[in-house]
Amino acid sequence: MCIRDRRGWNLGYRAIINPNSDRGSAEKDNVAIMGGGISLMPSRDVWVKEDLPILDSGNIDEDATGVTLGSVVSYGDSFRAYYTGRSSTGVSTICVAIANNGESFSEFIPVLGGRSQTMAWDSVRHDPVVIFLGDVWLMYYIGYSVMGISQVGLALSGNGIDWSPLNNPVLSPSSTGFDSGSIMDCSVVFHNNLFMMYYTGMDSSMSQTAIGYAFSGDGGTWTRSPNNPVLKTGPSSSDWDAGYVRSPYMVPTRDQYVLYYLGGKGSDPNGGMSAVGYATSSNGLDFNRASANPILVPRVGGLADDYRGIRGMMVFEDMDGPFTIVFTGQGMDWTNRIFEARSGYVSDGYFITKPYQLDRRPDAFTTIKMDADLPQATSVAISIRTSSDGNTWTPWQSYDPPGDSDGQQVPTEEYFQMRLDLNSEFGEDSPIVHNVVLDYRSRVRFSTIEVFPVA
Repeated sequence: MCIRDRRGWNLGYRAIINPNSDRGSAEKDNVAIMGGGISLMPSRDVWVKEDLPILDSGNIDEDATGVTLGSVVSYGDSFRAYYTGRSSTGVSTICVAIANNGESFSEFIPVLGGRSQTMAWDSVRHDPVVIFLGDVWLMYYIGYSVMGISQVGLALSGNGIDWSPLNNPVLSPSSTGFDSGSIMDCSVVFHNNLFMMYYTGMDSSMSQTAIGYAFSGDGGTWTRSPNNPVLKTGPSSSDWDAGYVRSPYMVPTRDQYVLYYLGGKGSDPNGGMSAVGYATSSNGLDFNRASANPILVPRVGGLADDYRGIRGMMVFEDMDGPFTIVFTGQGMDWTNRIFEARSGYVSDGYFITKPYQLDRRPDAFTTIKMDADLPQATSVAISIRTSSDGNTWTPWQSYDPPGDSDGQQVPTEEYFQMRLDLNSEFGEDSPIVHNVVLDYRSRVRFSTIEVFPVA
């Protein structure tokens, strides 16, 4: 935050408050510095789907009839989307799509097929989860055998293209319990020098799913949590996820763990009308479901064709911009395509500047001007308060509407603060405040404005 004075030989003065220049000394709630100014915080509860797929089928023979998202990795100036392609004969192959310099995906490479032995534990490989650690690439994948059992495998690479899978799985079904039948899918993050895996377990009856947690120091040897499972199906038969939970995706944040997952009411976790929900935890083990669930549901009609259900996703939570879900939607034609949804915003938030001291008590505050982006159904209200000593303050006085406003009725004192109240009626867009200008009159022709936070 800074104030710049623009002065001449007249008696008009201007303090320009730039919200983007100082983030540490202001008071705020539900707002963030993004898009070159102050914006409402992204919300996990409101999502807007983009209409067109970011990755469709038919790029190469290996994905002729469908693409199912695994993971997206940023590498240099490119993005790599690792996905499971399905050929016209029904064969699954792990592929990578490469987008250079922010362009659309233009290069498609099959990188890992199933093991050639018919009785191998991973004769079919799918659902890749790729982590790039600077000098080595790790790919966790689901290996499926003709016996109907799924397990987690690991392949290594030096370039993210040529992969060498280990001979044996790194996580197999337990002898008893919620994951004694199969490991359906998983997500892995490297956080605080620890590999964290959240996975879907299916019991030995192949009828019940739950989400478990395992951890590893080296990414190859895994230990299950004694707290497992960390997320079960909804407790009530009326819950949206009463039938199954699956496809966990973990996002560690600064103060909590956010677990996104798929759920549905039906009995078929592979082909039901899956929707997206999330749960939060302070320790990564004890999770509380969000009251807004489900947050992303299949929709009928429109171009984003996920009519038959959402089949997998990953989530990007960037605090400098909206959150993003990249997900697989199964359309009315039974084809899997990869789409994108961006988060909306919280409905209300405020930003209070630090206290500022002028060089003397001004004769009058004249106008306040605001440079802001105001999408439809969004607004910003500006208030100001003053103080003679920096300790005792006048009540906040609102300027309504914001913009050029008569500020002469505000008591003039040496210290002042501004408050910006941001609002989004529907949560789909946010106002962005770039700067606020306060004009005032003073009898001093030349002086220096002293800027410092008041203790």
